[in-house]
Amino acid sequence: MGLPLYAQSEAYKSSYKQGIQDGISKENLTIDLGTGLFYGPDFLGSKNYRLRIIPNLKLTYGANFSFSYEGIKYFLFNTGSLTGGVIGKVEFERRANDKDPLSISGSKSTALNGLGNIPTSFQTGIFGTYSFNGYSVEGELLEGITGKNEFIGKIGLKRLDDIHQFLYTDGPPLISIEGVETHFVNSQYNNEYFGVNAVQSAQSGLPQYIARSGILTYGLSNNLILPINRSLSLVTLLGYERLNGSAANSSLVTLRGSRNQYRFALFMVYKFENVITF
Repeated sequence: MGLPLYAQSEAYKSSYKQGIQDGISKENLTIDLGTGLFYGPDFLGSKNYRLRIIPNLKLTYGANFSFSYEGIKYFLFNTGSLTGGVIGKVEFERRANDKDPLSISGSKSTALNGLGNIPTSFQTGIFGTYSFNGYSVEGELLEGITGKNEFIGKIGLKRLDDIHQFLYTDGPPLISIEGVETHFVNSQYNNEYFGVNAVQSAQSGLPQYIARSGILTYGLSNNLILPINRSLSLVTLLGYERLNGSAANSSLVTLRGSRNQYRFALFMVYKFENVITF
């Protein structure tokens, strides 16, 4: 499902609700800018891992618009406990030669040899979040408008806690966000990423495989957000997800990959508040 590079975005914003006043006007542009290290699989289903250096950017305009690696979001409604709107996302290219300009270490994988590239695609859809008593239920429904008209859905449950009192009594909050999440896709998506047709089979040596729709992954995650001061925060991400169904049974995964996927990220993020006032 791509790199979860800005999975911390909502969590980072939530840290200010736990004792740090953000003081951002609804008419202002705010920029979160940073960089960090991401350690994860070469591609979804890979058994090879690499370390990448990743830029981190989020633009927020007022209460209705945001842009980040997670996509372009426009909020149609926000009642405090219930938010929702429309979203656009990019699914970046998967290269058969395993070239990655952001990689700084890790061995090159040959698992995708003969399968061809999967081009970058753009997806649009809707999202929503319902929050209650420190929990939030989040969902997305997306359809590809380029590529093979793939359909992707996501639903998850998160819990937000300030755990600094267990480690120290004074100082900024230490926000922990624990989550469970699952993705479900149609057969077009699964066949694009995990199917092996006759031509690909001849070129790669993998048995032919036709994938079906269903649950793609389920997993667990944890974010830690430590606001160092009003503007600067340290953010970590730990994640695990397991491939399911047709993706898990693909010849690509069973013969050259792994159903178990692990991720770790460490970022420094600086918030530029009220950059432009409209």
